[in-house]
Amino acid sequence: MSKIYRTPLKAIQSTLHISHLSNTIIFGSCFAENMAEKLDHHLFPISFNPFGILYNAFSISKGLHYIAGTQTIVENDLIFDNYLWHCKWHHGRFSSVSKEETLEKTNLELNNTRQKLKNCNTLIITLGTAYVYTLKATNEIVGNCHKLPANDFSKSRLEIQEVVDRLSNAIEALFIHKSDLQIIFTVSPVRHMKDGFIENQRSKSILLLACEQLTIKFDNAFYFPAYEIMMDELRDYRFYAKDMLHPNDLSKDHIWSVFQEAFFSPETKHLVKEISTLKKDLAHRPLHPNSEAHLAFLKKLDAKVSGFEKRYPDLKGIREGIR
Repeated sequence: MSKIYRTPLKAIQSTLHISHLSNTIIFGSCFAENMAEKLDHHLFPISFNPFGILYNAFSISKGLHYIAGTQTIVENDLIFDNYLWHCKWHHGRFSSVSKEETLEKTNLELNNTRQKLKNCNTLIITLGTAYVYTLKATNEIVGNCHKLPANDFSKSRLEIQEVVDRLSNAIEALFIHKSDLQIIFTVSPVRHMKDGFIENQRSKSILLLACEQLTIKFDNAFYFPAYEIMMDELRDYRFYAKDMLHPNDLSKDHIWSVFQEAFFSPETKHLVKEISTLKKDLAHRPLHPNSEAHLAFLKKLDAKVSGFEKRYPDLKGIREGIR
């Protein structure tokens, strides 16, 4: 991206490295899913948002405690509204018309992630907001309000130390199973305008300061400045989606490029580039699919992909773009 109309951040130096031999678990907001999509597209082994999209540190830490422990999701964790069963700790994608199905989906994903934790190298946590919603009937902070009436909840804001304490406890619980786990903290660049301009900035400030304390506290923790890249380096509405709140594809691609520079070795970056090129070629839609030129292109491409699969037999999914 041209430097003419932006002020680039200083190059990020990190001793933490992610490779295609790394197993990564990603937790957090919708921006966490953006990064997960990039990693998944380039064939990194990942598990992302096993509780669905979560925005606040309390709910993220609760999810991490579940993964670190043996507790399962039970009926008392569910609420029934508008003909659906919802889990208080999960995103709506786990909701179902059947109580049994909701319990099955949540516990299946939970158990799968526990298994992946055994071989996990890196945990990425993306915090979205310091605001939390407490269900008045049970006095519990929920991961999602599931479109229940606003009067059913009370809204409050976590303090810096609360964020640090909650996440520290969860991380220490994970260390019992994986003492060498590397952690990347980041704050989502997505503005929460429903809170208000001033309230959003204060909320993000709490998260930023909490991340600073967490990276000081844990030697194997690192901070990635996604929020700062969006706010300071890409401070122009041309880098936003139509809602003027979420990063558009251009800004997500730029943040991804900075992420690569921070955490990928030269060898990994070369492999990412090769995968990207192959996937673009595989996804190509020809104007004349039966032409000799295109058939020759397909033959050459098949040879390239076959060679890639022989060199990297553990990297699955390269042919998903074939139509």
